[in-house]
Amino acid sequence: MIGKSSVLDTPMAAGQRLNIFGKGGHNLFVLDGADWSSPIDTVGTSHTDAESCNNTVAFVNGSDVSLLSFTLGYNVGSGDDNALIVSGGSTLTLRETSATKDVNALTVGGANNTVVVSNATISAGNEYACLSVGYTITGASTVGTGNSIVLQGATPRVSAANGTIRAQNASCLVFEIPAEGYANIPLTASTIRLADDTVIDIACEDFQKTLRSRATVVLARATTSLNVSQTVLDAANADAVANLC
Repeated sequence: MIGKSSVLDTPMAAGQRLNIFGKGGHNLFVLDGADWSSPIDTVGTSHTDAESCNNTVAFVNGSDVSLLSFTLGYNVGSGDDNALIVSGGSTLTLRETSATKDVNALTVGGANNTVVVSNATISAGNEYACLSVGYTITGASTVGTGNSIVLQGATPRVSAANGTIRAQNASCLVFEIPAEGYANIPLTASTIRLADDTVIDIACEDFQKTLRSRATVVLARATTSLNVSQTVLDAANADAVANLC
């Protein structure tokens, strides 16, 4: 769908779930400069046992998307190697309204699934909402690893202003700092929790080349609680030094 005159409306009943992709892989869904509002849970990749891998969902060029929640990958083997791209001034607002603590507004599960936020915004406002990277369903025999959020450009924003951002199961947060640096703090939440196996990858070669003096770049801010081990921070600092940041 292309253009602001295009509005995708999905007036489905509460309790239903919209699958962008069901069974199969190598599919592409693009919302280009259009609006989309849905009152239900939205799934980028299938919850079924049939493989649903190597798919891409892209909201680009100022698209304005408002969903109850969004899932990218779920079971290992049935939702791997998928991508969600939000770029070019687009916004993805997740309106999860549950009163259950840490209910997932954004679920990145399965294995090797990637969310790219490039000069764009993903946000959830509910105090119980959680943006979860590396989610594994209860009782799963295999834990999915290698999931990531990539922050690109000067104005990427991932926010759970009143909720939680959580990463676990060897997930990765990638900060690709541009030459001009960040206009605002890219990762913000009331609570940020990173498991000990979380990787923070800092790519800052372009930024480093423009520096004329020492500078401080704030990558994340938690207004209530920050739970990140020294092990994760030490590894991130070592990575930054290796990349000449």
